Amino acid sequence: MTTTTGYSQQDPDDSASEYRAKQFQIERTLARVRTIIPVKVIAVNGGGGAVAAPPTVNVQPLVQVIDGQGNVTSHGTINNIPVWRLQSAWGSLIVDPVAGDVGAMGVCDRDISVVKNTAGKESQPGSRRKYDLADGIYFGGLFGSAPTQYVRFTETGVEVVSGAGGIKLNGLVINQQGQVEGNLPVTGALELGGSIEALAGGEYTGNIHTSGTITGDTDVVAAGISGKGHVHSGVVTGGADSGPPV
Repeated sequence: MTTTTGYSQQDPDDSASEYRAKQFQIERTLARVRTIIPVKVIAVNGGGGAVAAPPTVNVQPLVQVIDGQGNVTSHGTINNIPVWRLQSAWGSLIVDPVAGDVGAMGVCDRDISVVKNTAGKESQPGSRRKYDLADGIYFGGLFGSAPTQYVRFTETGVEVVSGAGGIKLNGLVINQQGQVEGNLPVTGALELGGSIEALAGGEYTGNIHTSGTITGDTDVVAAGISGKGHVHSGVVTGGADSGPPV
């Protein structure tokens, strides 16, 4: 007999025949097999860009639950989900999530709680649960807005754009204007393809100090006086010094 209302996850037609009843049982079993789902980050535990182990996140699945009568229910928060990071024994790309981010959560087929608690050591499953949302791993970067800082690879080259803090390379800071903040140590030869100018262009008004020799193959000009074309008056060539110039 066909009913007009469903029960729990059962549609009205699921009780129309023995075939439909068995089909419903199969579908409900398959529905328990979680694979991947979009989630929103509710809170971040650790992280914040620190040079440390990857954080964990508390997330809310974004695909709601619907029952046989069409009633929609939101998922609760799932806590302590590990965050995937591009990392190996030699290095890491640290881009930690923040609350409000949306990403994908892949669901492991067995209980990984013991593996999480032992920081990745080989372990037995924590229970006999399978394909459960509690055994998810967070992968960030779904449906986000345009980034304000990034590394972009194109066919013409690599572009690095930073936020207000600039780019820090082993202590050297390059600000948003592409300028080096602080001193620029150079251990080898400083090879230039142009002139030494002021920061905004034009004449450089600072000092240049060296304990060596400044050599100009064409000329050296100091205070407007040419070292090549300058003539000292009162200089006697040859013989004894005839005294002070007159």
